[in-house]
Amino acid sequence: MLIKSRQHFRAGFEPIASHIVMCGGDGVTSSDLQLFTCKYRPKPMYPFEPARP
Repeated sequence: MLIKSRQHFRAGFEPIASHIVMCGGDGVTSSDLQLFTCKYRPKPMYPFEPARP
């Protein structure tokens, strides 16, 4: 079985699944923001970087 989701499937399938394998695929989006290089962005980028003192 394949589910294209990051979280909402868990409520229905986690109780009956023997295991869940999380994997990332190719494409223009990802949950791992470190894969992207951003040249022009606000710094620091809340909540991913601590605020400047």
